[in-house]
Amino acid sequence: MQLPVASETLSTIPTSLLVFEGNIFIPFIYIEERICKNCSGGEVEDVGHLLMRCTYVEEERGKLKELMSERVEGWQDMDDNDRVVAVVDRACGDEAMGRAVERVWLKRFTAHRHHPPT
Repeated sequence: MQLPVASETLSTIPTSLLVFEGNIFIPFIYIEERICKNCSGGEVEDVGHLLMRCTYVEEERGKLKELMSERVEGWQDMDDNDRVVAVVDRACGDEAMGRAVERVWLKRFTAHRHHPPT
């Protein structure tokens, strides 16, 4: 199966995690206000940051990485954008992958909103 190229796919999915606060959609947030408050990486909190780099969900991400290494040829050689596309693609049709992504997502969204950086 040919995976989509990240640049073709990421532009079609919402990648900012901080545009929703509870059930309220916030249409615009200045970039400096979108920095991840759950880790000390200083990066904008988006899907790529959450799934690939946020240290706050590092433990949960371990299973996700293990599954992707088993299921996707060339996973280790992909850049982060292509990995995000591959994860989202796999999570839609693979129950174990879906649960792994859900664990990352749930930890992030059940965290105290301004968790001190680690």
